[in-house]
Amino acid sequence: FLKSFYGITIPLLKVLFSWNKVKNKPYKNAKYSPLLFKHVIDDSFFTIFQTLEIIDFKKSLHSDNMDKLIAEKGIFIAHTYFAAPMKYHYGKIINDNKIDETVAKNFDYLGLKIKNNEIWNPTVNELINFLTNFDKIILDIDSNGNIIVVESFNYTYQQVAV
Repeated sequence: FLKSFYGITIPLLKVLFSWNKVKNKPYKNAKYSPLLFKHVIDDSFFTIFQTLEIIDFKKSLHSDNMDKLIAEKGIFIAHTYFAAPMKYHYGKIINDNKIDETVAKNFDYLGLKIKNNEIWNPTVNELINFLTNFDKIILDIDSNGNIIVVESFNYTYQQVAV
């Protein structure tokens, strides 16, 4: 018992004492996480996608975050539970039976960015169709150790120095 307790105490204390410093930092390997997963049940193929739950529309969809998403050429798939009466849901869309003004401004800003083609807002089906050939891209390594694209399926890509 003591051996197990000691083994778990150190990691828990690290989290406890550093939580406020690291709580808003993304997990270091999250950027390598796939968006879409192929799954087969019997003979049927399904595409499953990863999503983020938005519980704070004031922070999550703030214009600074939208601009950061655009600058990083990022992507996210989000969902929310509109009827969830959770006490920890800050930045709700509806408060006191009316739409929150800050949240409404955030959605207006998002709508403007979509209208100006700065953010693409596809349906899930459109996203799946767009990414269908992405996992078929063929990469190789030349004799100098450089990564080369053998087949790009007309995706736009940029050569990156390693």
